[in-house]
Amino acid sequence: DIKRPLISLNMNKIQKYSIRLLPRFTESSVKIDGKKTIFPDKSSFLYMYMEIIENEIYNFKTINPSPVIIDCGSNIGLSIIFFKNKLCLYKILKSFIYKRI
Repeated sequence: DIKRPLISLNMNKIQKYSIRLLPRFTESSVKIDGKKTIFPDKSSFLYMYMEIIENEIYNFKTINPSPVIIDCGSNIGLSIIFFKNKLCLYKILKSFIYKRI
């Protein structure tokens, strides 16, 4: 198993509360792992964050020392942030589809 611990991906309560106060379908951003992540809607972002980062729905074990992740339609990039921090990944093929609403 080549997993490593998540590095500062958890948002604090103040960040989450601030995001919840935004009106629906309002573009905003948050820093995750030191990187600015832009999102188009608070509800979809908070749900994706909970599923991908907190619940680790994409977590898997591998014995491959350099697995390749192909992420078609990585939306705002939360899955990429998760994979880069959770696994020792050197190669991630991604295609971002986020467009302004």
